[in-house]
Amino acid sequence: MRRGVAAALGSAVLLDALAGRPAEAAPGPAPSSRAISGISMVGDSLTVGSAPYQSSDFNTVGWSTAAVNAFNSRSIHRKEQADSYTGLTAVDAIRSLYGDTNTWVIALGTNDCVVNPVADYEDVIVDMLGRIGATHRVLWINVHLPTAKSSETAWNKALLTVADAWQGEMRVYDWASLATAHPEWATGDHIHYHDAGYRYRAAVVAKASVQSFGAPAYLHW
Repeated sequence: MRRGVAAALGSAVLLDALAGRPAEAAPGPAPSSRAISGISMVGDSLTVGSAPYQSSDFNTVGWSTAAVNAFNSRSIHRKEQADSYTGLTAVDAIRSLYGDTNTWVIALGTNDCVVNPVADYEDVIVDMLGRIGATHRVLWINVHLPTAKSSETAWNKALLTVADAWQGEMRVYDWASLATAHPEWATGDHIHYHDAGYRYRAAVVAKASVQSFGAPAYLHW
């Protein structure tokens, strides 16, 4: 699948088919102007894979609306030529079309591990959080890279370091441990998944998005 995906509950819209590019984002809107019952998600090809199930799974766990924007090979600062958005500008696009939400899910990092030096990982993550804006709730899905374990370890460590510094506004879901326990989900490149893996990923991300401080140990929350 080589198309970007943007979905609201009950419908699908291709953001990449829309002309124009959102302006540089200002700090996030005040809490009173956000949809408390809605959720927004930005991702790469792994989210493209889970997109057929993700919005309905968000609905199942209680979110009234969901907007999902994903594209293959996307990173926080970079994109494929065919992609209209980087990770940063995908945040702008969602807000432009659907408005802001108090809760965001970020599923980026697999490509950022490749295009950025390890020393920059924390800064790159903070750039994404800054684009979403302070006082938002952000659940970040960590990465599973069995053929590049050093990059996986460094990126996932950087996520936890930033989460600890972000005063409770960022939380990390440990997808890496779950994927490690289920190698049968992986395709030949060991990064992408068969349909069963994407179905499970969509479901657990949705469940994790509604967990609170009493959440299981797999959430750094």
